[in-house]
Amino acid sequence: MECGTQSGNCPIDELGLKPEERYAFDLLRKGAEAFYELEPQHPDEMRNFTDALHRLQDLFALRAMRRAFPAGWKTYDLTRDQEGN
Repeated sequence: MECGTQSGNCPIDELGLKPEERYAFDLLRKGAEAFYELEPQHPDEMRNFTDALHRLQDLFALRAMRRAFPAGWKTYDLTRDQEGN
C-alpha cells in the first residue's frame, strides 16, 4: 500500500499531515514567504493573497480532519470513481 492511499500506514506529523502532504504544505509556505517579499502593486494585493493562502491551508486542515474523524468528514475513493464504477 502506498503512503498516499487511504488505507496506507503512514507516519503523521505534528500538523496531522502525511509526508507527501507536508512536502506540499512546506512548498506552499516557501511560496508564500517569497510572495510577501514582493513589492505590492495594489492596496488589496497582500490581503487578497493572505485570504487565498488561508483557503489553501484550510484544504490541508481538512485532509487531517478527514483522517481523524472519518465519520463526520467524508472521503471518496476517487480512483474507483474515475474508472466509471
